[in-house]
Amino acid sequence: MKITEAENALPNGLHDADLLEVRVDYANRTAALDFLADYSDPDHVRDEPDRRVTLLVTGLHFISIPVPDLANKYAADEPAWVQGFDPLLEKDPVTDDVKVAARHLPPSAFCERTFVSSWNSCLVIAAEDARIEMKFEKDKDYIISVSDLLGRGGSNYPYRLQIAAVVPEQPDFEVVFLPELPRVARGGHMKLWCQAKRKGGFDGDVVVALVDMPAGIYCEPLLLKQKEASSGLMVISASPDAPVGMFPLHLIASGKVGDRIISRQLLPKGISKSAPEVYLSVLDTPPFSVIRLGDPAGNDPKKTAEEIAAHLQKKREN
Repeated sequence: MKITEAENALPNGLHDADLLEVRVDYANRTAALDFLADYSDPDHVRDEPDRRVTLLVTGLHFISIPVPDLANKYAADEPAWVQGFDPLLEKDPVTDDVKVAARHLPPSAFCERTFVSSWNSCLVIAAEDARIEMKFEKDKDYIISVSDLLGRGGSNYPYRLQIAAVVPEQPDFEVVFLPELPRVARGGHMKLWCQAKRKGGFDGDVVVALVDMPAGIYCEPLLLKQKEASSGLMVISASPDAPVGMFPLHLIASGKVGDRIISRQLLPKGISKSAPEVYLSVLDTPPFSVIRLGDPAGNDPKKTAEEIAAHLQKKREN
């Protein structure tokens, strides 16, 4: 569902809504935008209080705020009022890179934009799906209408509506890692980047450890401290006589939630939660290695050339 379609769940869509907050989760390709939306009857005066709604976007390709119109004065002290979303057009006042990116989206994606008054600029969102969520007030009557977006209906158009109480999210965490295809050579080392995502109010320490590895493969546990770090690096090392081959990579993250110790197996970043098993490749010692001599390239080419020449001369003499 596109944003323009999801807006149909609101009496006035997101037209004249106030943008309150934008939260982007690049790791999981999601975005959440909070608005104060007008809930008055579109054909009457604005007689209903605005309600807070959340636009949830999944399968995010990009979200962009183009350079604002510098010819107009900013109104930063005013609410971030929006005009509702529309498909992005070539004539819209956005930068060329945004238009190029929009032209290369997959067929399943949409690219839509809204103008934000106090920014003097657009908010452009390209994603796979969008929906509107809202919290209902207690002790009030609500009317729910289910209809086809194209106005179709009849006995051949059945729908199912499910209403359930909101279950509070429990304190928990998950951890992802990169690279997805780790490999290390005998006598060498490789870095593994890990990121913890805390949720449900969990703010404790997370310890990531490598387990069930063959002899000769070792790695110090990684501690992601409470409120200090959400990501860090682990170093996997292989001894000179480590066995060569492919071995299942078992990374376990543990944390304390209340009185319970919970553990989670790490997932490779970018792969679905039903990820296939990941393997660590242990390679034989390479026949040669490449090292840099002299200053980094570009600092002083002449000095670098002289140092390389001196190094080669010394090897010939030896």
